[in-house]
Amino acid sequence: MANKIIKKIVNKYKNICTFEKLDVIMLKYRILYTKIRTPLAALKKRFLRKCMRQVLNFIAILSYERKTDMKKRLIFRGAATALVTPFTEKGIDYIAFARMIDFQLANGIDALVVCGTTGESSTLSDSEKKELISFAVRQVRARVPVIAGTGCNDTVRACRMSEFAAEAGADALLAVTPYYNKATPDGLVAHYLSIAHRVSLPIILYNVPTRTGVDIPVSVYQRLSRVPNI
Repeated sequence: MANKIIKKIVNKYKNICTFEKLDVIMLKYRILYTKIRTPLAALKKRFLRKCMRQVLNFIAILSYERKTDMKKRLIFRGAATALVTPFTEKGIDYIAFARMIDFQLANGIDALVVCGTTGESSTLSDSEKKELISFAVRQVRARVPVIAGTGCNDTVRACRMSEFAAEAGADALLAVTPYYNKATPDGLVAHYLSIAHRVSLPIILYNVPTRTGVDIPVSVYQRLSRVPNI
């Protein structure tokens, strides 16, 4: 039953090729959703909500395929160092941070990761993250790719930080799964699609279930692999 409904809706809207037009589908969905007034309303609403989540994710991925040639951008070859974030009692120690970056570059590293787990990203403020990313980009001066950790369990914050990293000159993003929330497969797809829609930079999916409490299933990798910048 669910598969038939999903196929019918997808066929109806399969020519949609922009995220903006997805809002039209969502509006129609909400109208239909609020009109359900039967004794089985709760059950029907849950069923409809599940169907629409799958439909919207499918169409969003389809829109990418229609607009691109699906060629993936290679971020780097070799090894990338996840940098720690050095601190003094007054805050981030940028002198030590600069020395670490220069040491890595002098010893032939192929890429650098800023604000990853090793850099204690989960306990950094947004302003600290922005300062670190901007500083790293300036210090590296395009000698190797700078990969900025912009993931968060708040999708809106993750999108905003990703947009900032792109504007600051980062070469790629490292996006951790939404920790604590324990998102469903559909939720993970929606989360990463939201980020991919906001930036054109390559996005590395960061899966570390022992820390986040959620593991990315193979089915999600398969679905997101069709998005060019993931």
